[in-house]
Amino acid sequence: MAGLTEEQKVQIVRCLARHFQAYSVVLFGSAANQSLWKDSNVNVAYLSDSSLSSEAHAQAVRELSLFLDREVMIVDFNKALPAHKAQIVSSGVLLYDRKPVTRQYVFKRALKEYVLHNSP
Repeated sequence: MAGLTEEQKVQIVRCLARHFQAYSVVLFGSAANQSLWKDSNVNVAYLSDSSLSSEAHAQAVRELSLFLDREVMIVDFNKALPAHKAQIVSSGVLLYDRKPVTRQYVFKRALKEYVLHNSP
């Protein structure tokens, strides 16, 4: 098992900032806790004020998959399901944060939504 190198993390941030104008980037899943296996994918979420095309998303996935030599899942945090958002917030590793106050607000709102969604 291993994790991503600092160079790989920087490349992820650059790619998402370029393709999605991301202001926050969060690594989650096995890559976040340094437990990548040979066939593990890399999961990354982003926050952005922009909504971009599926072509831009596909291009970013291809670019990162080639660079990292593994499958990549890129998640637009604002479009994720409440349970997925809660997982990202609770176990993710923040790689980039240009708007920390905005990110904190969005994350807090996501956790509240998750609790309300799962209350009896």
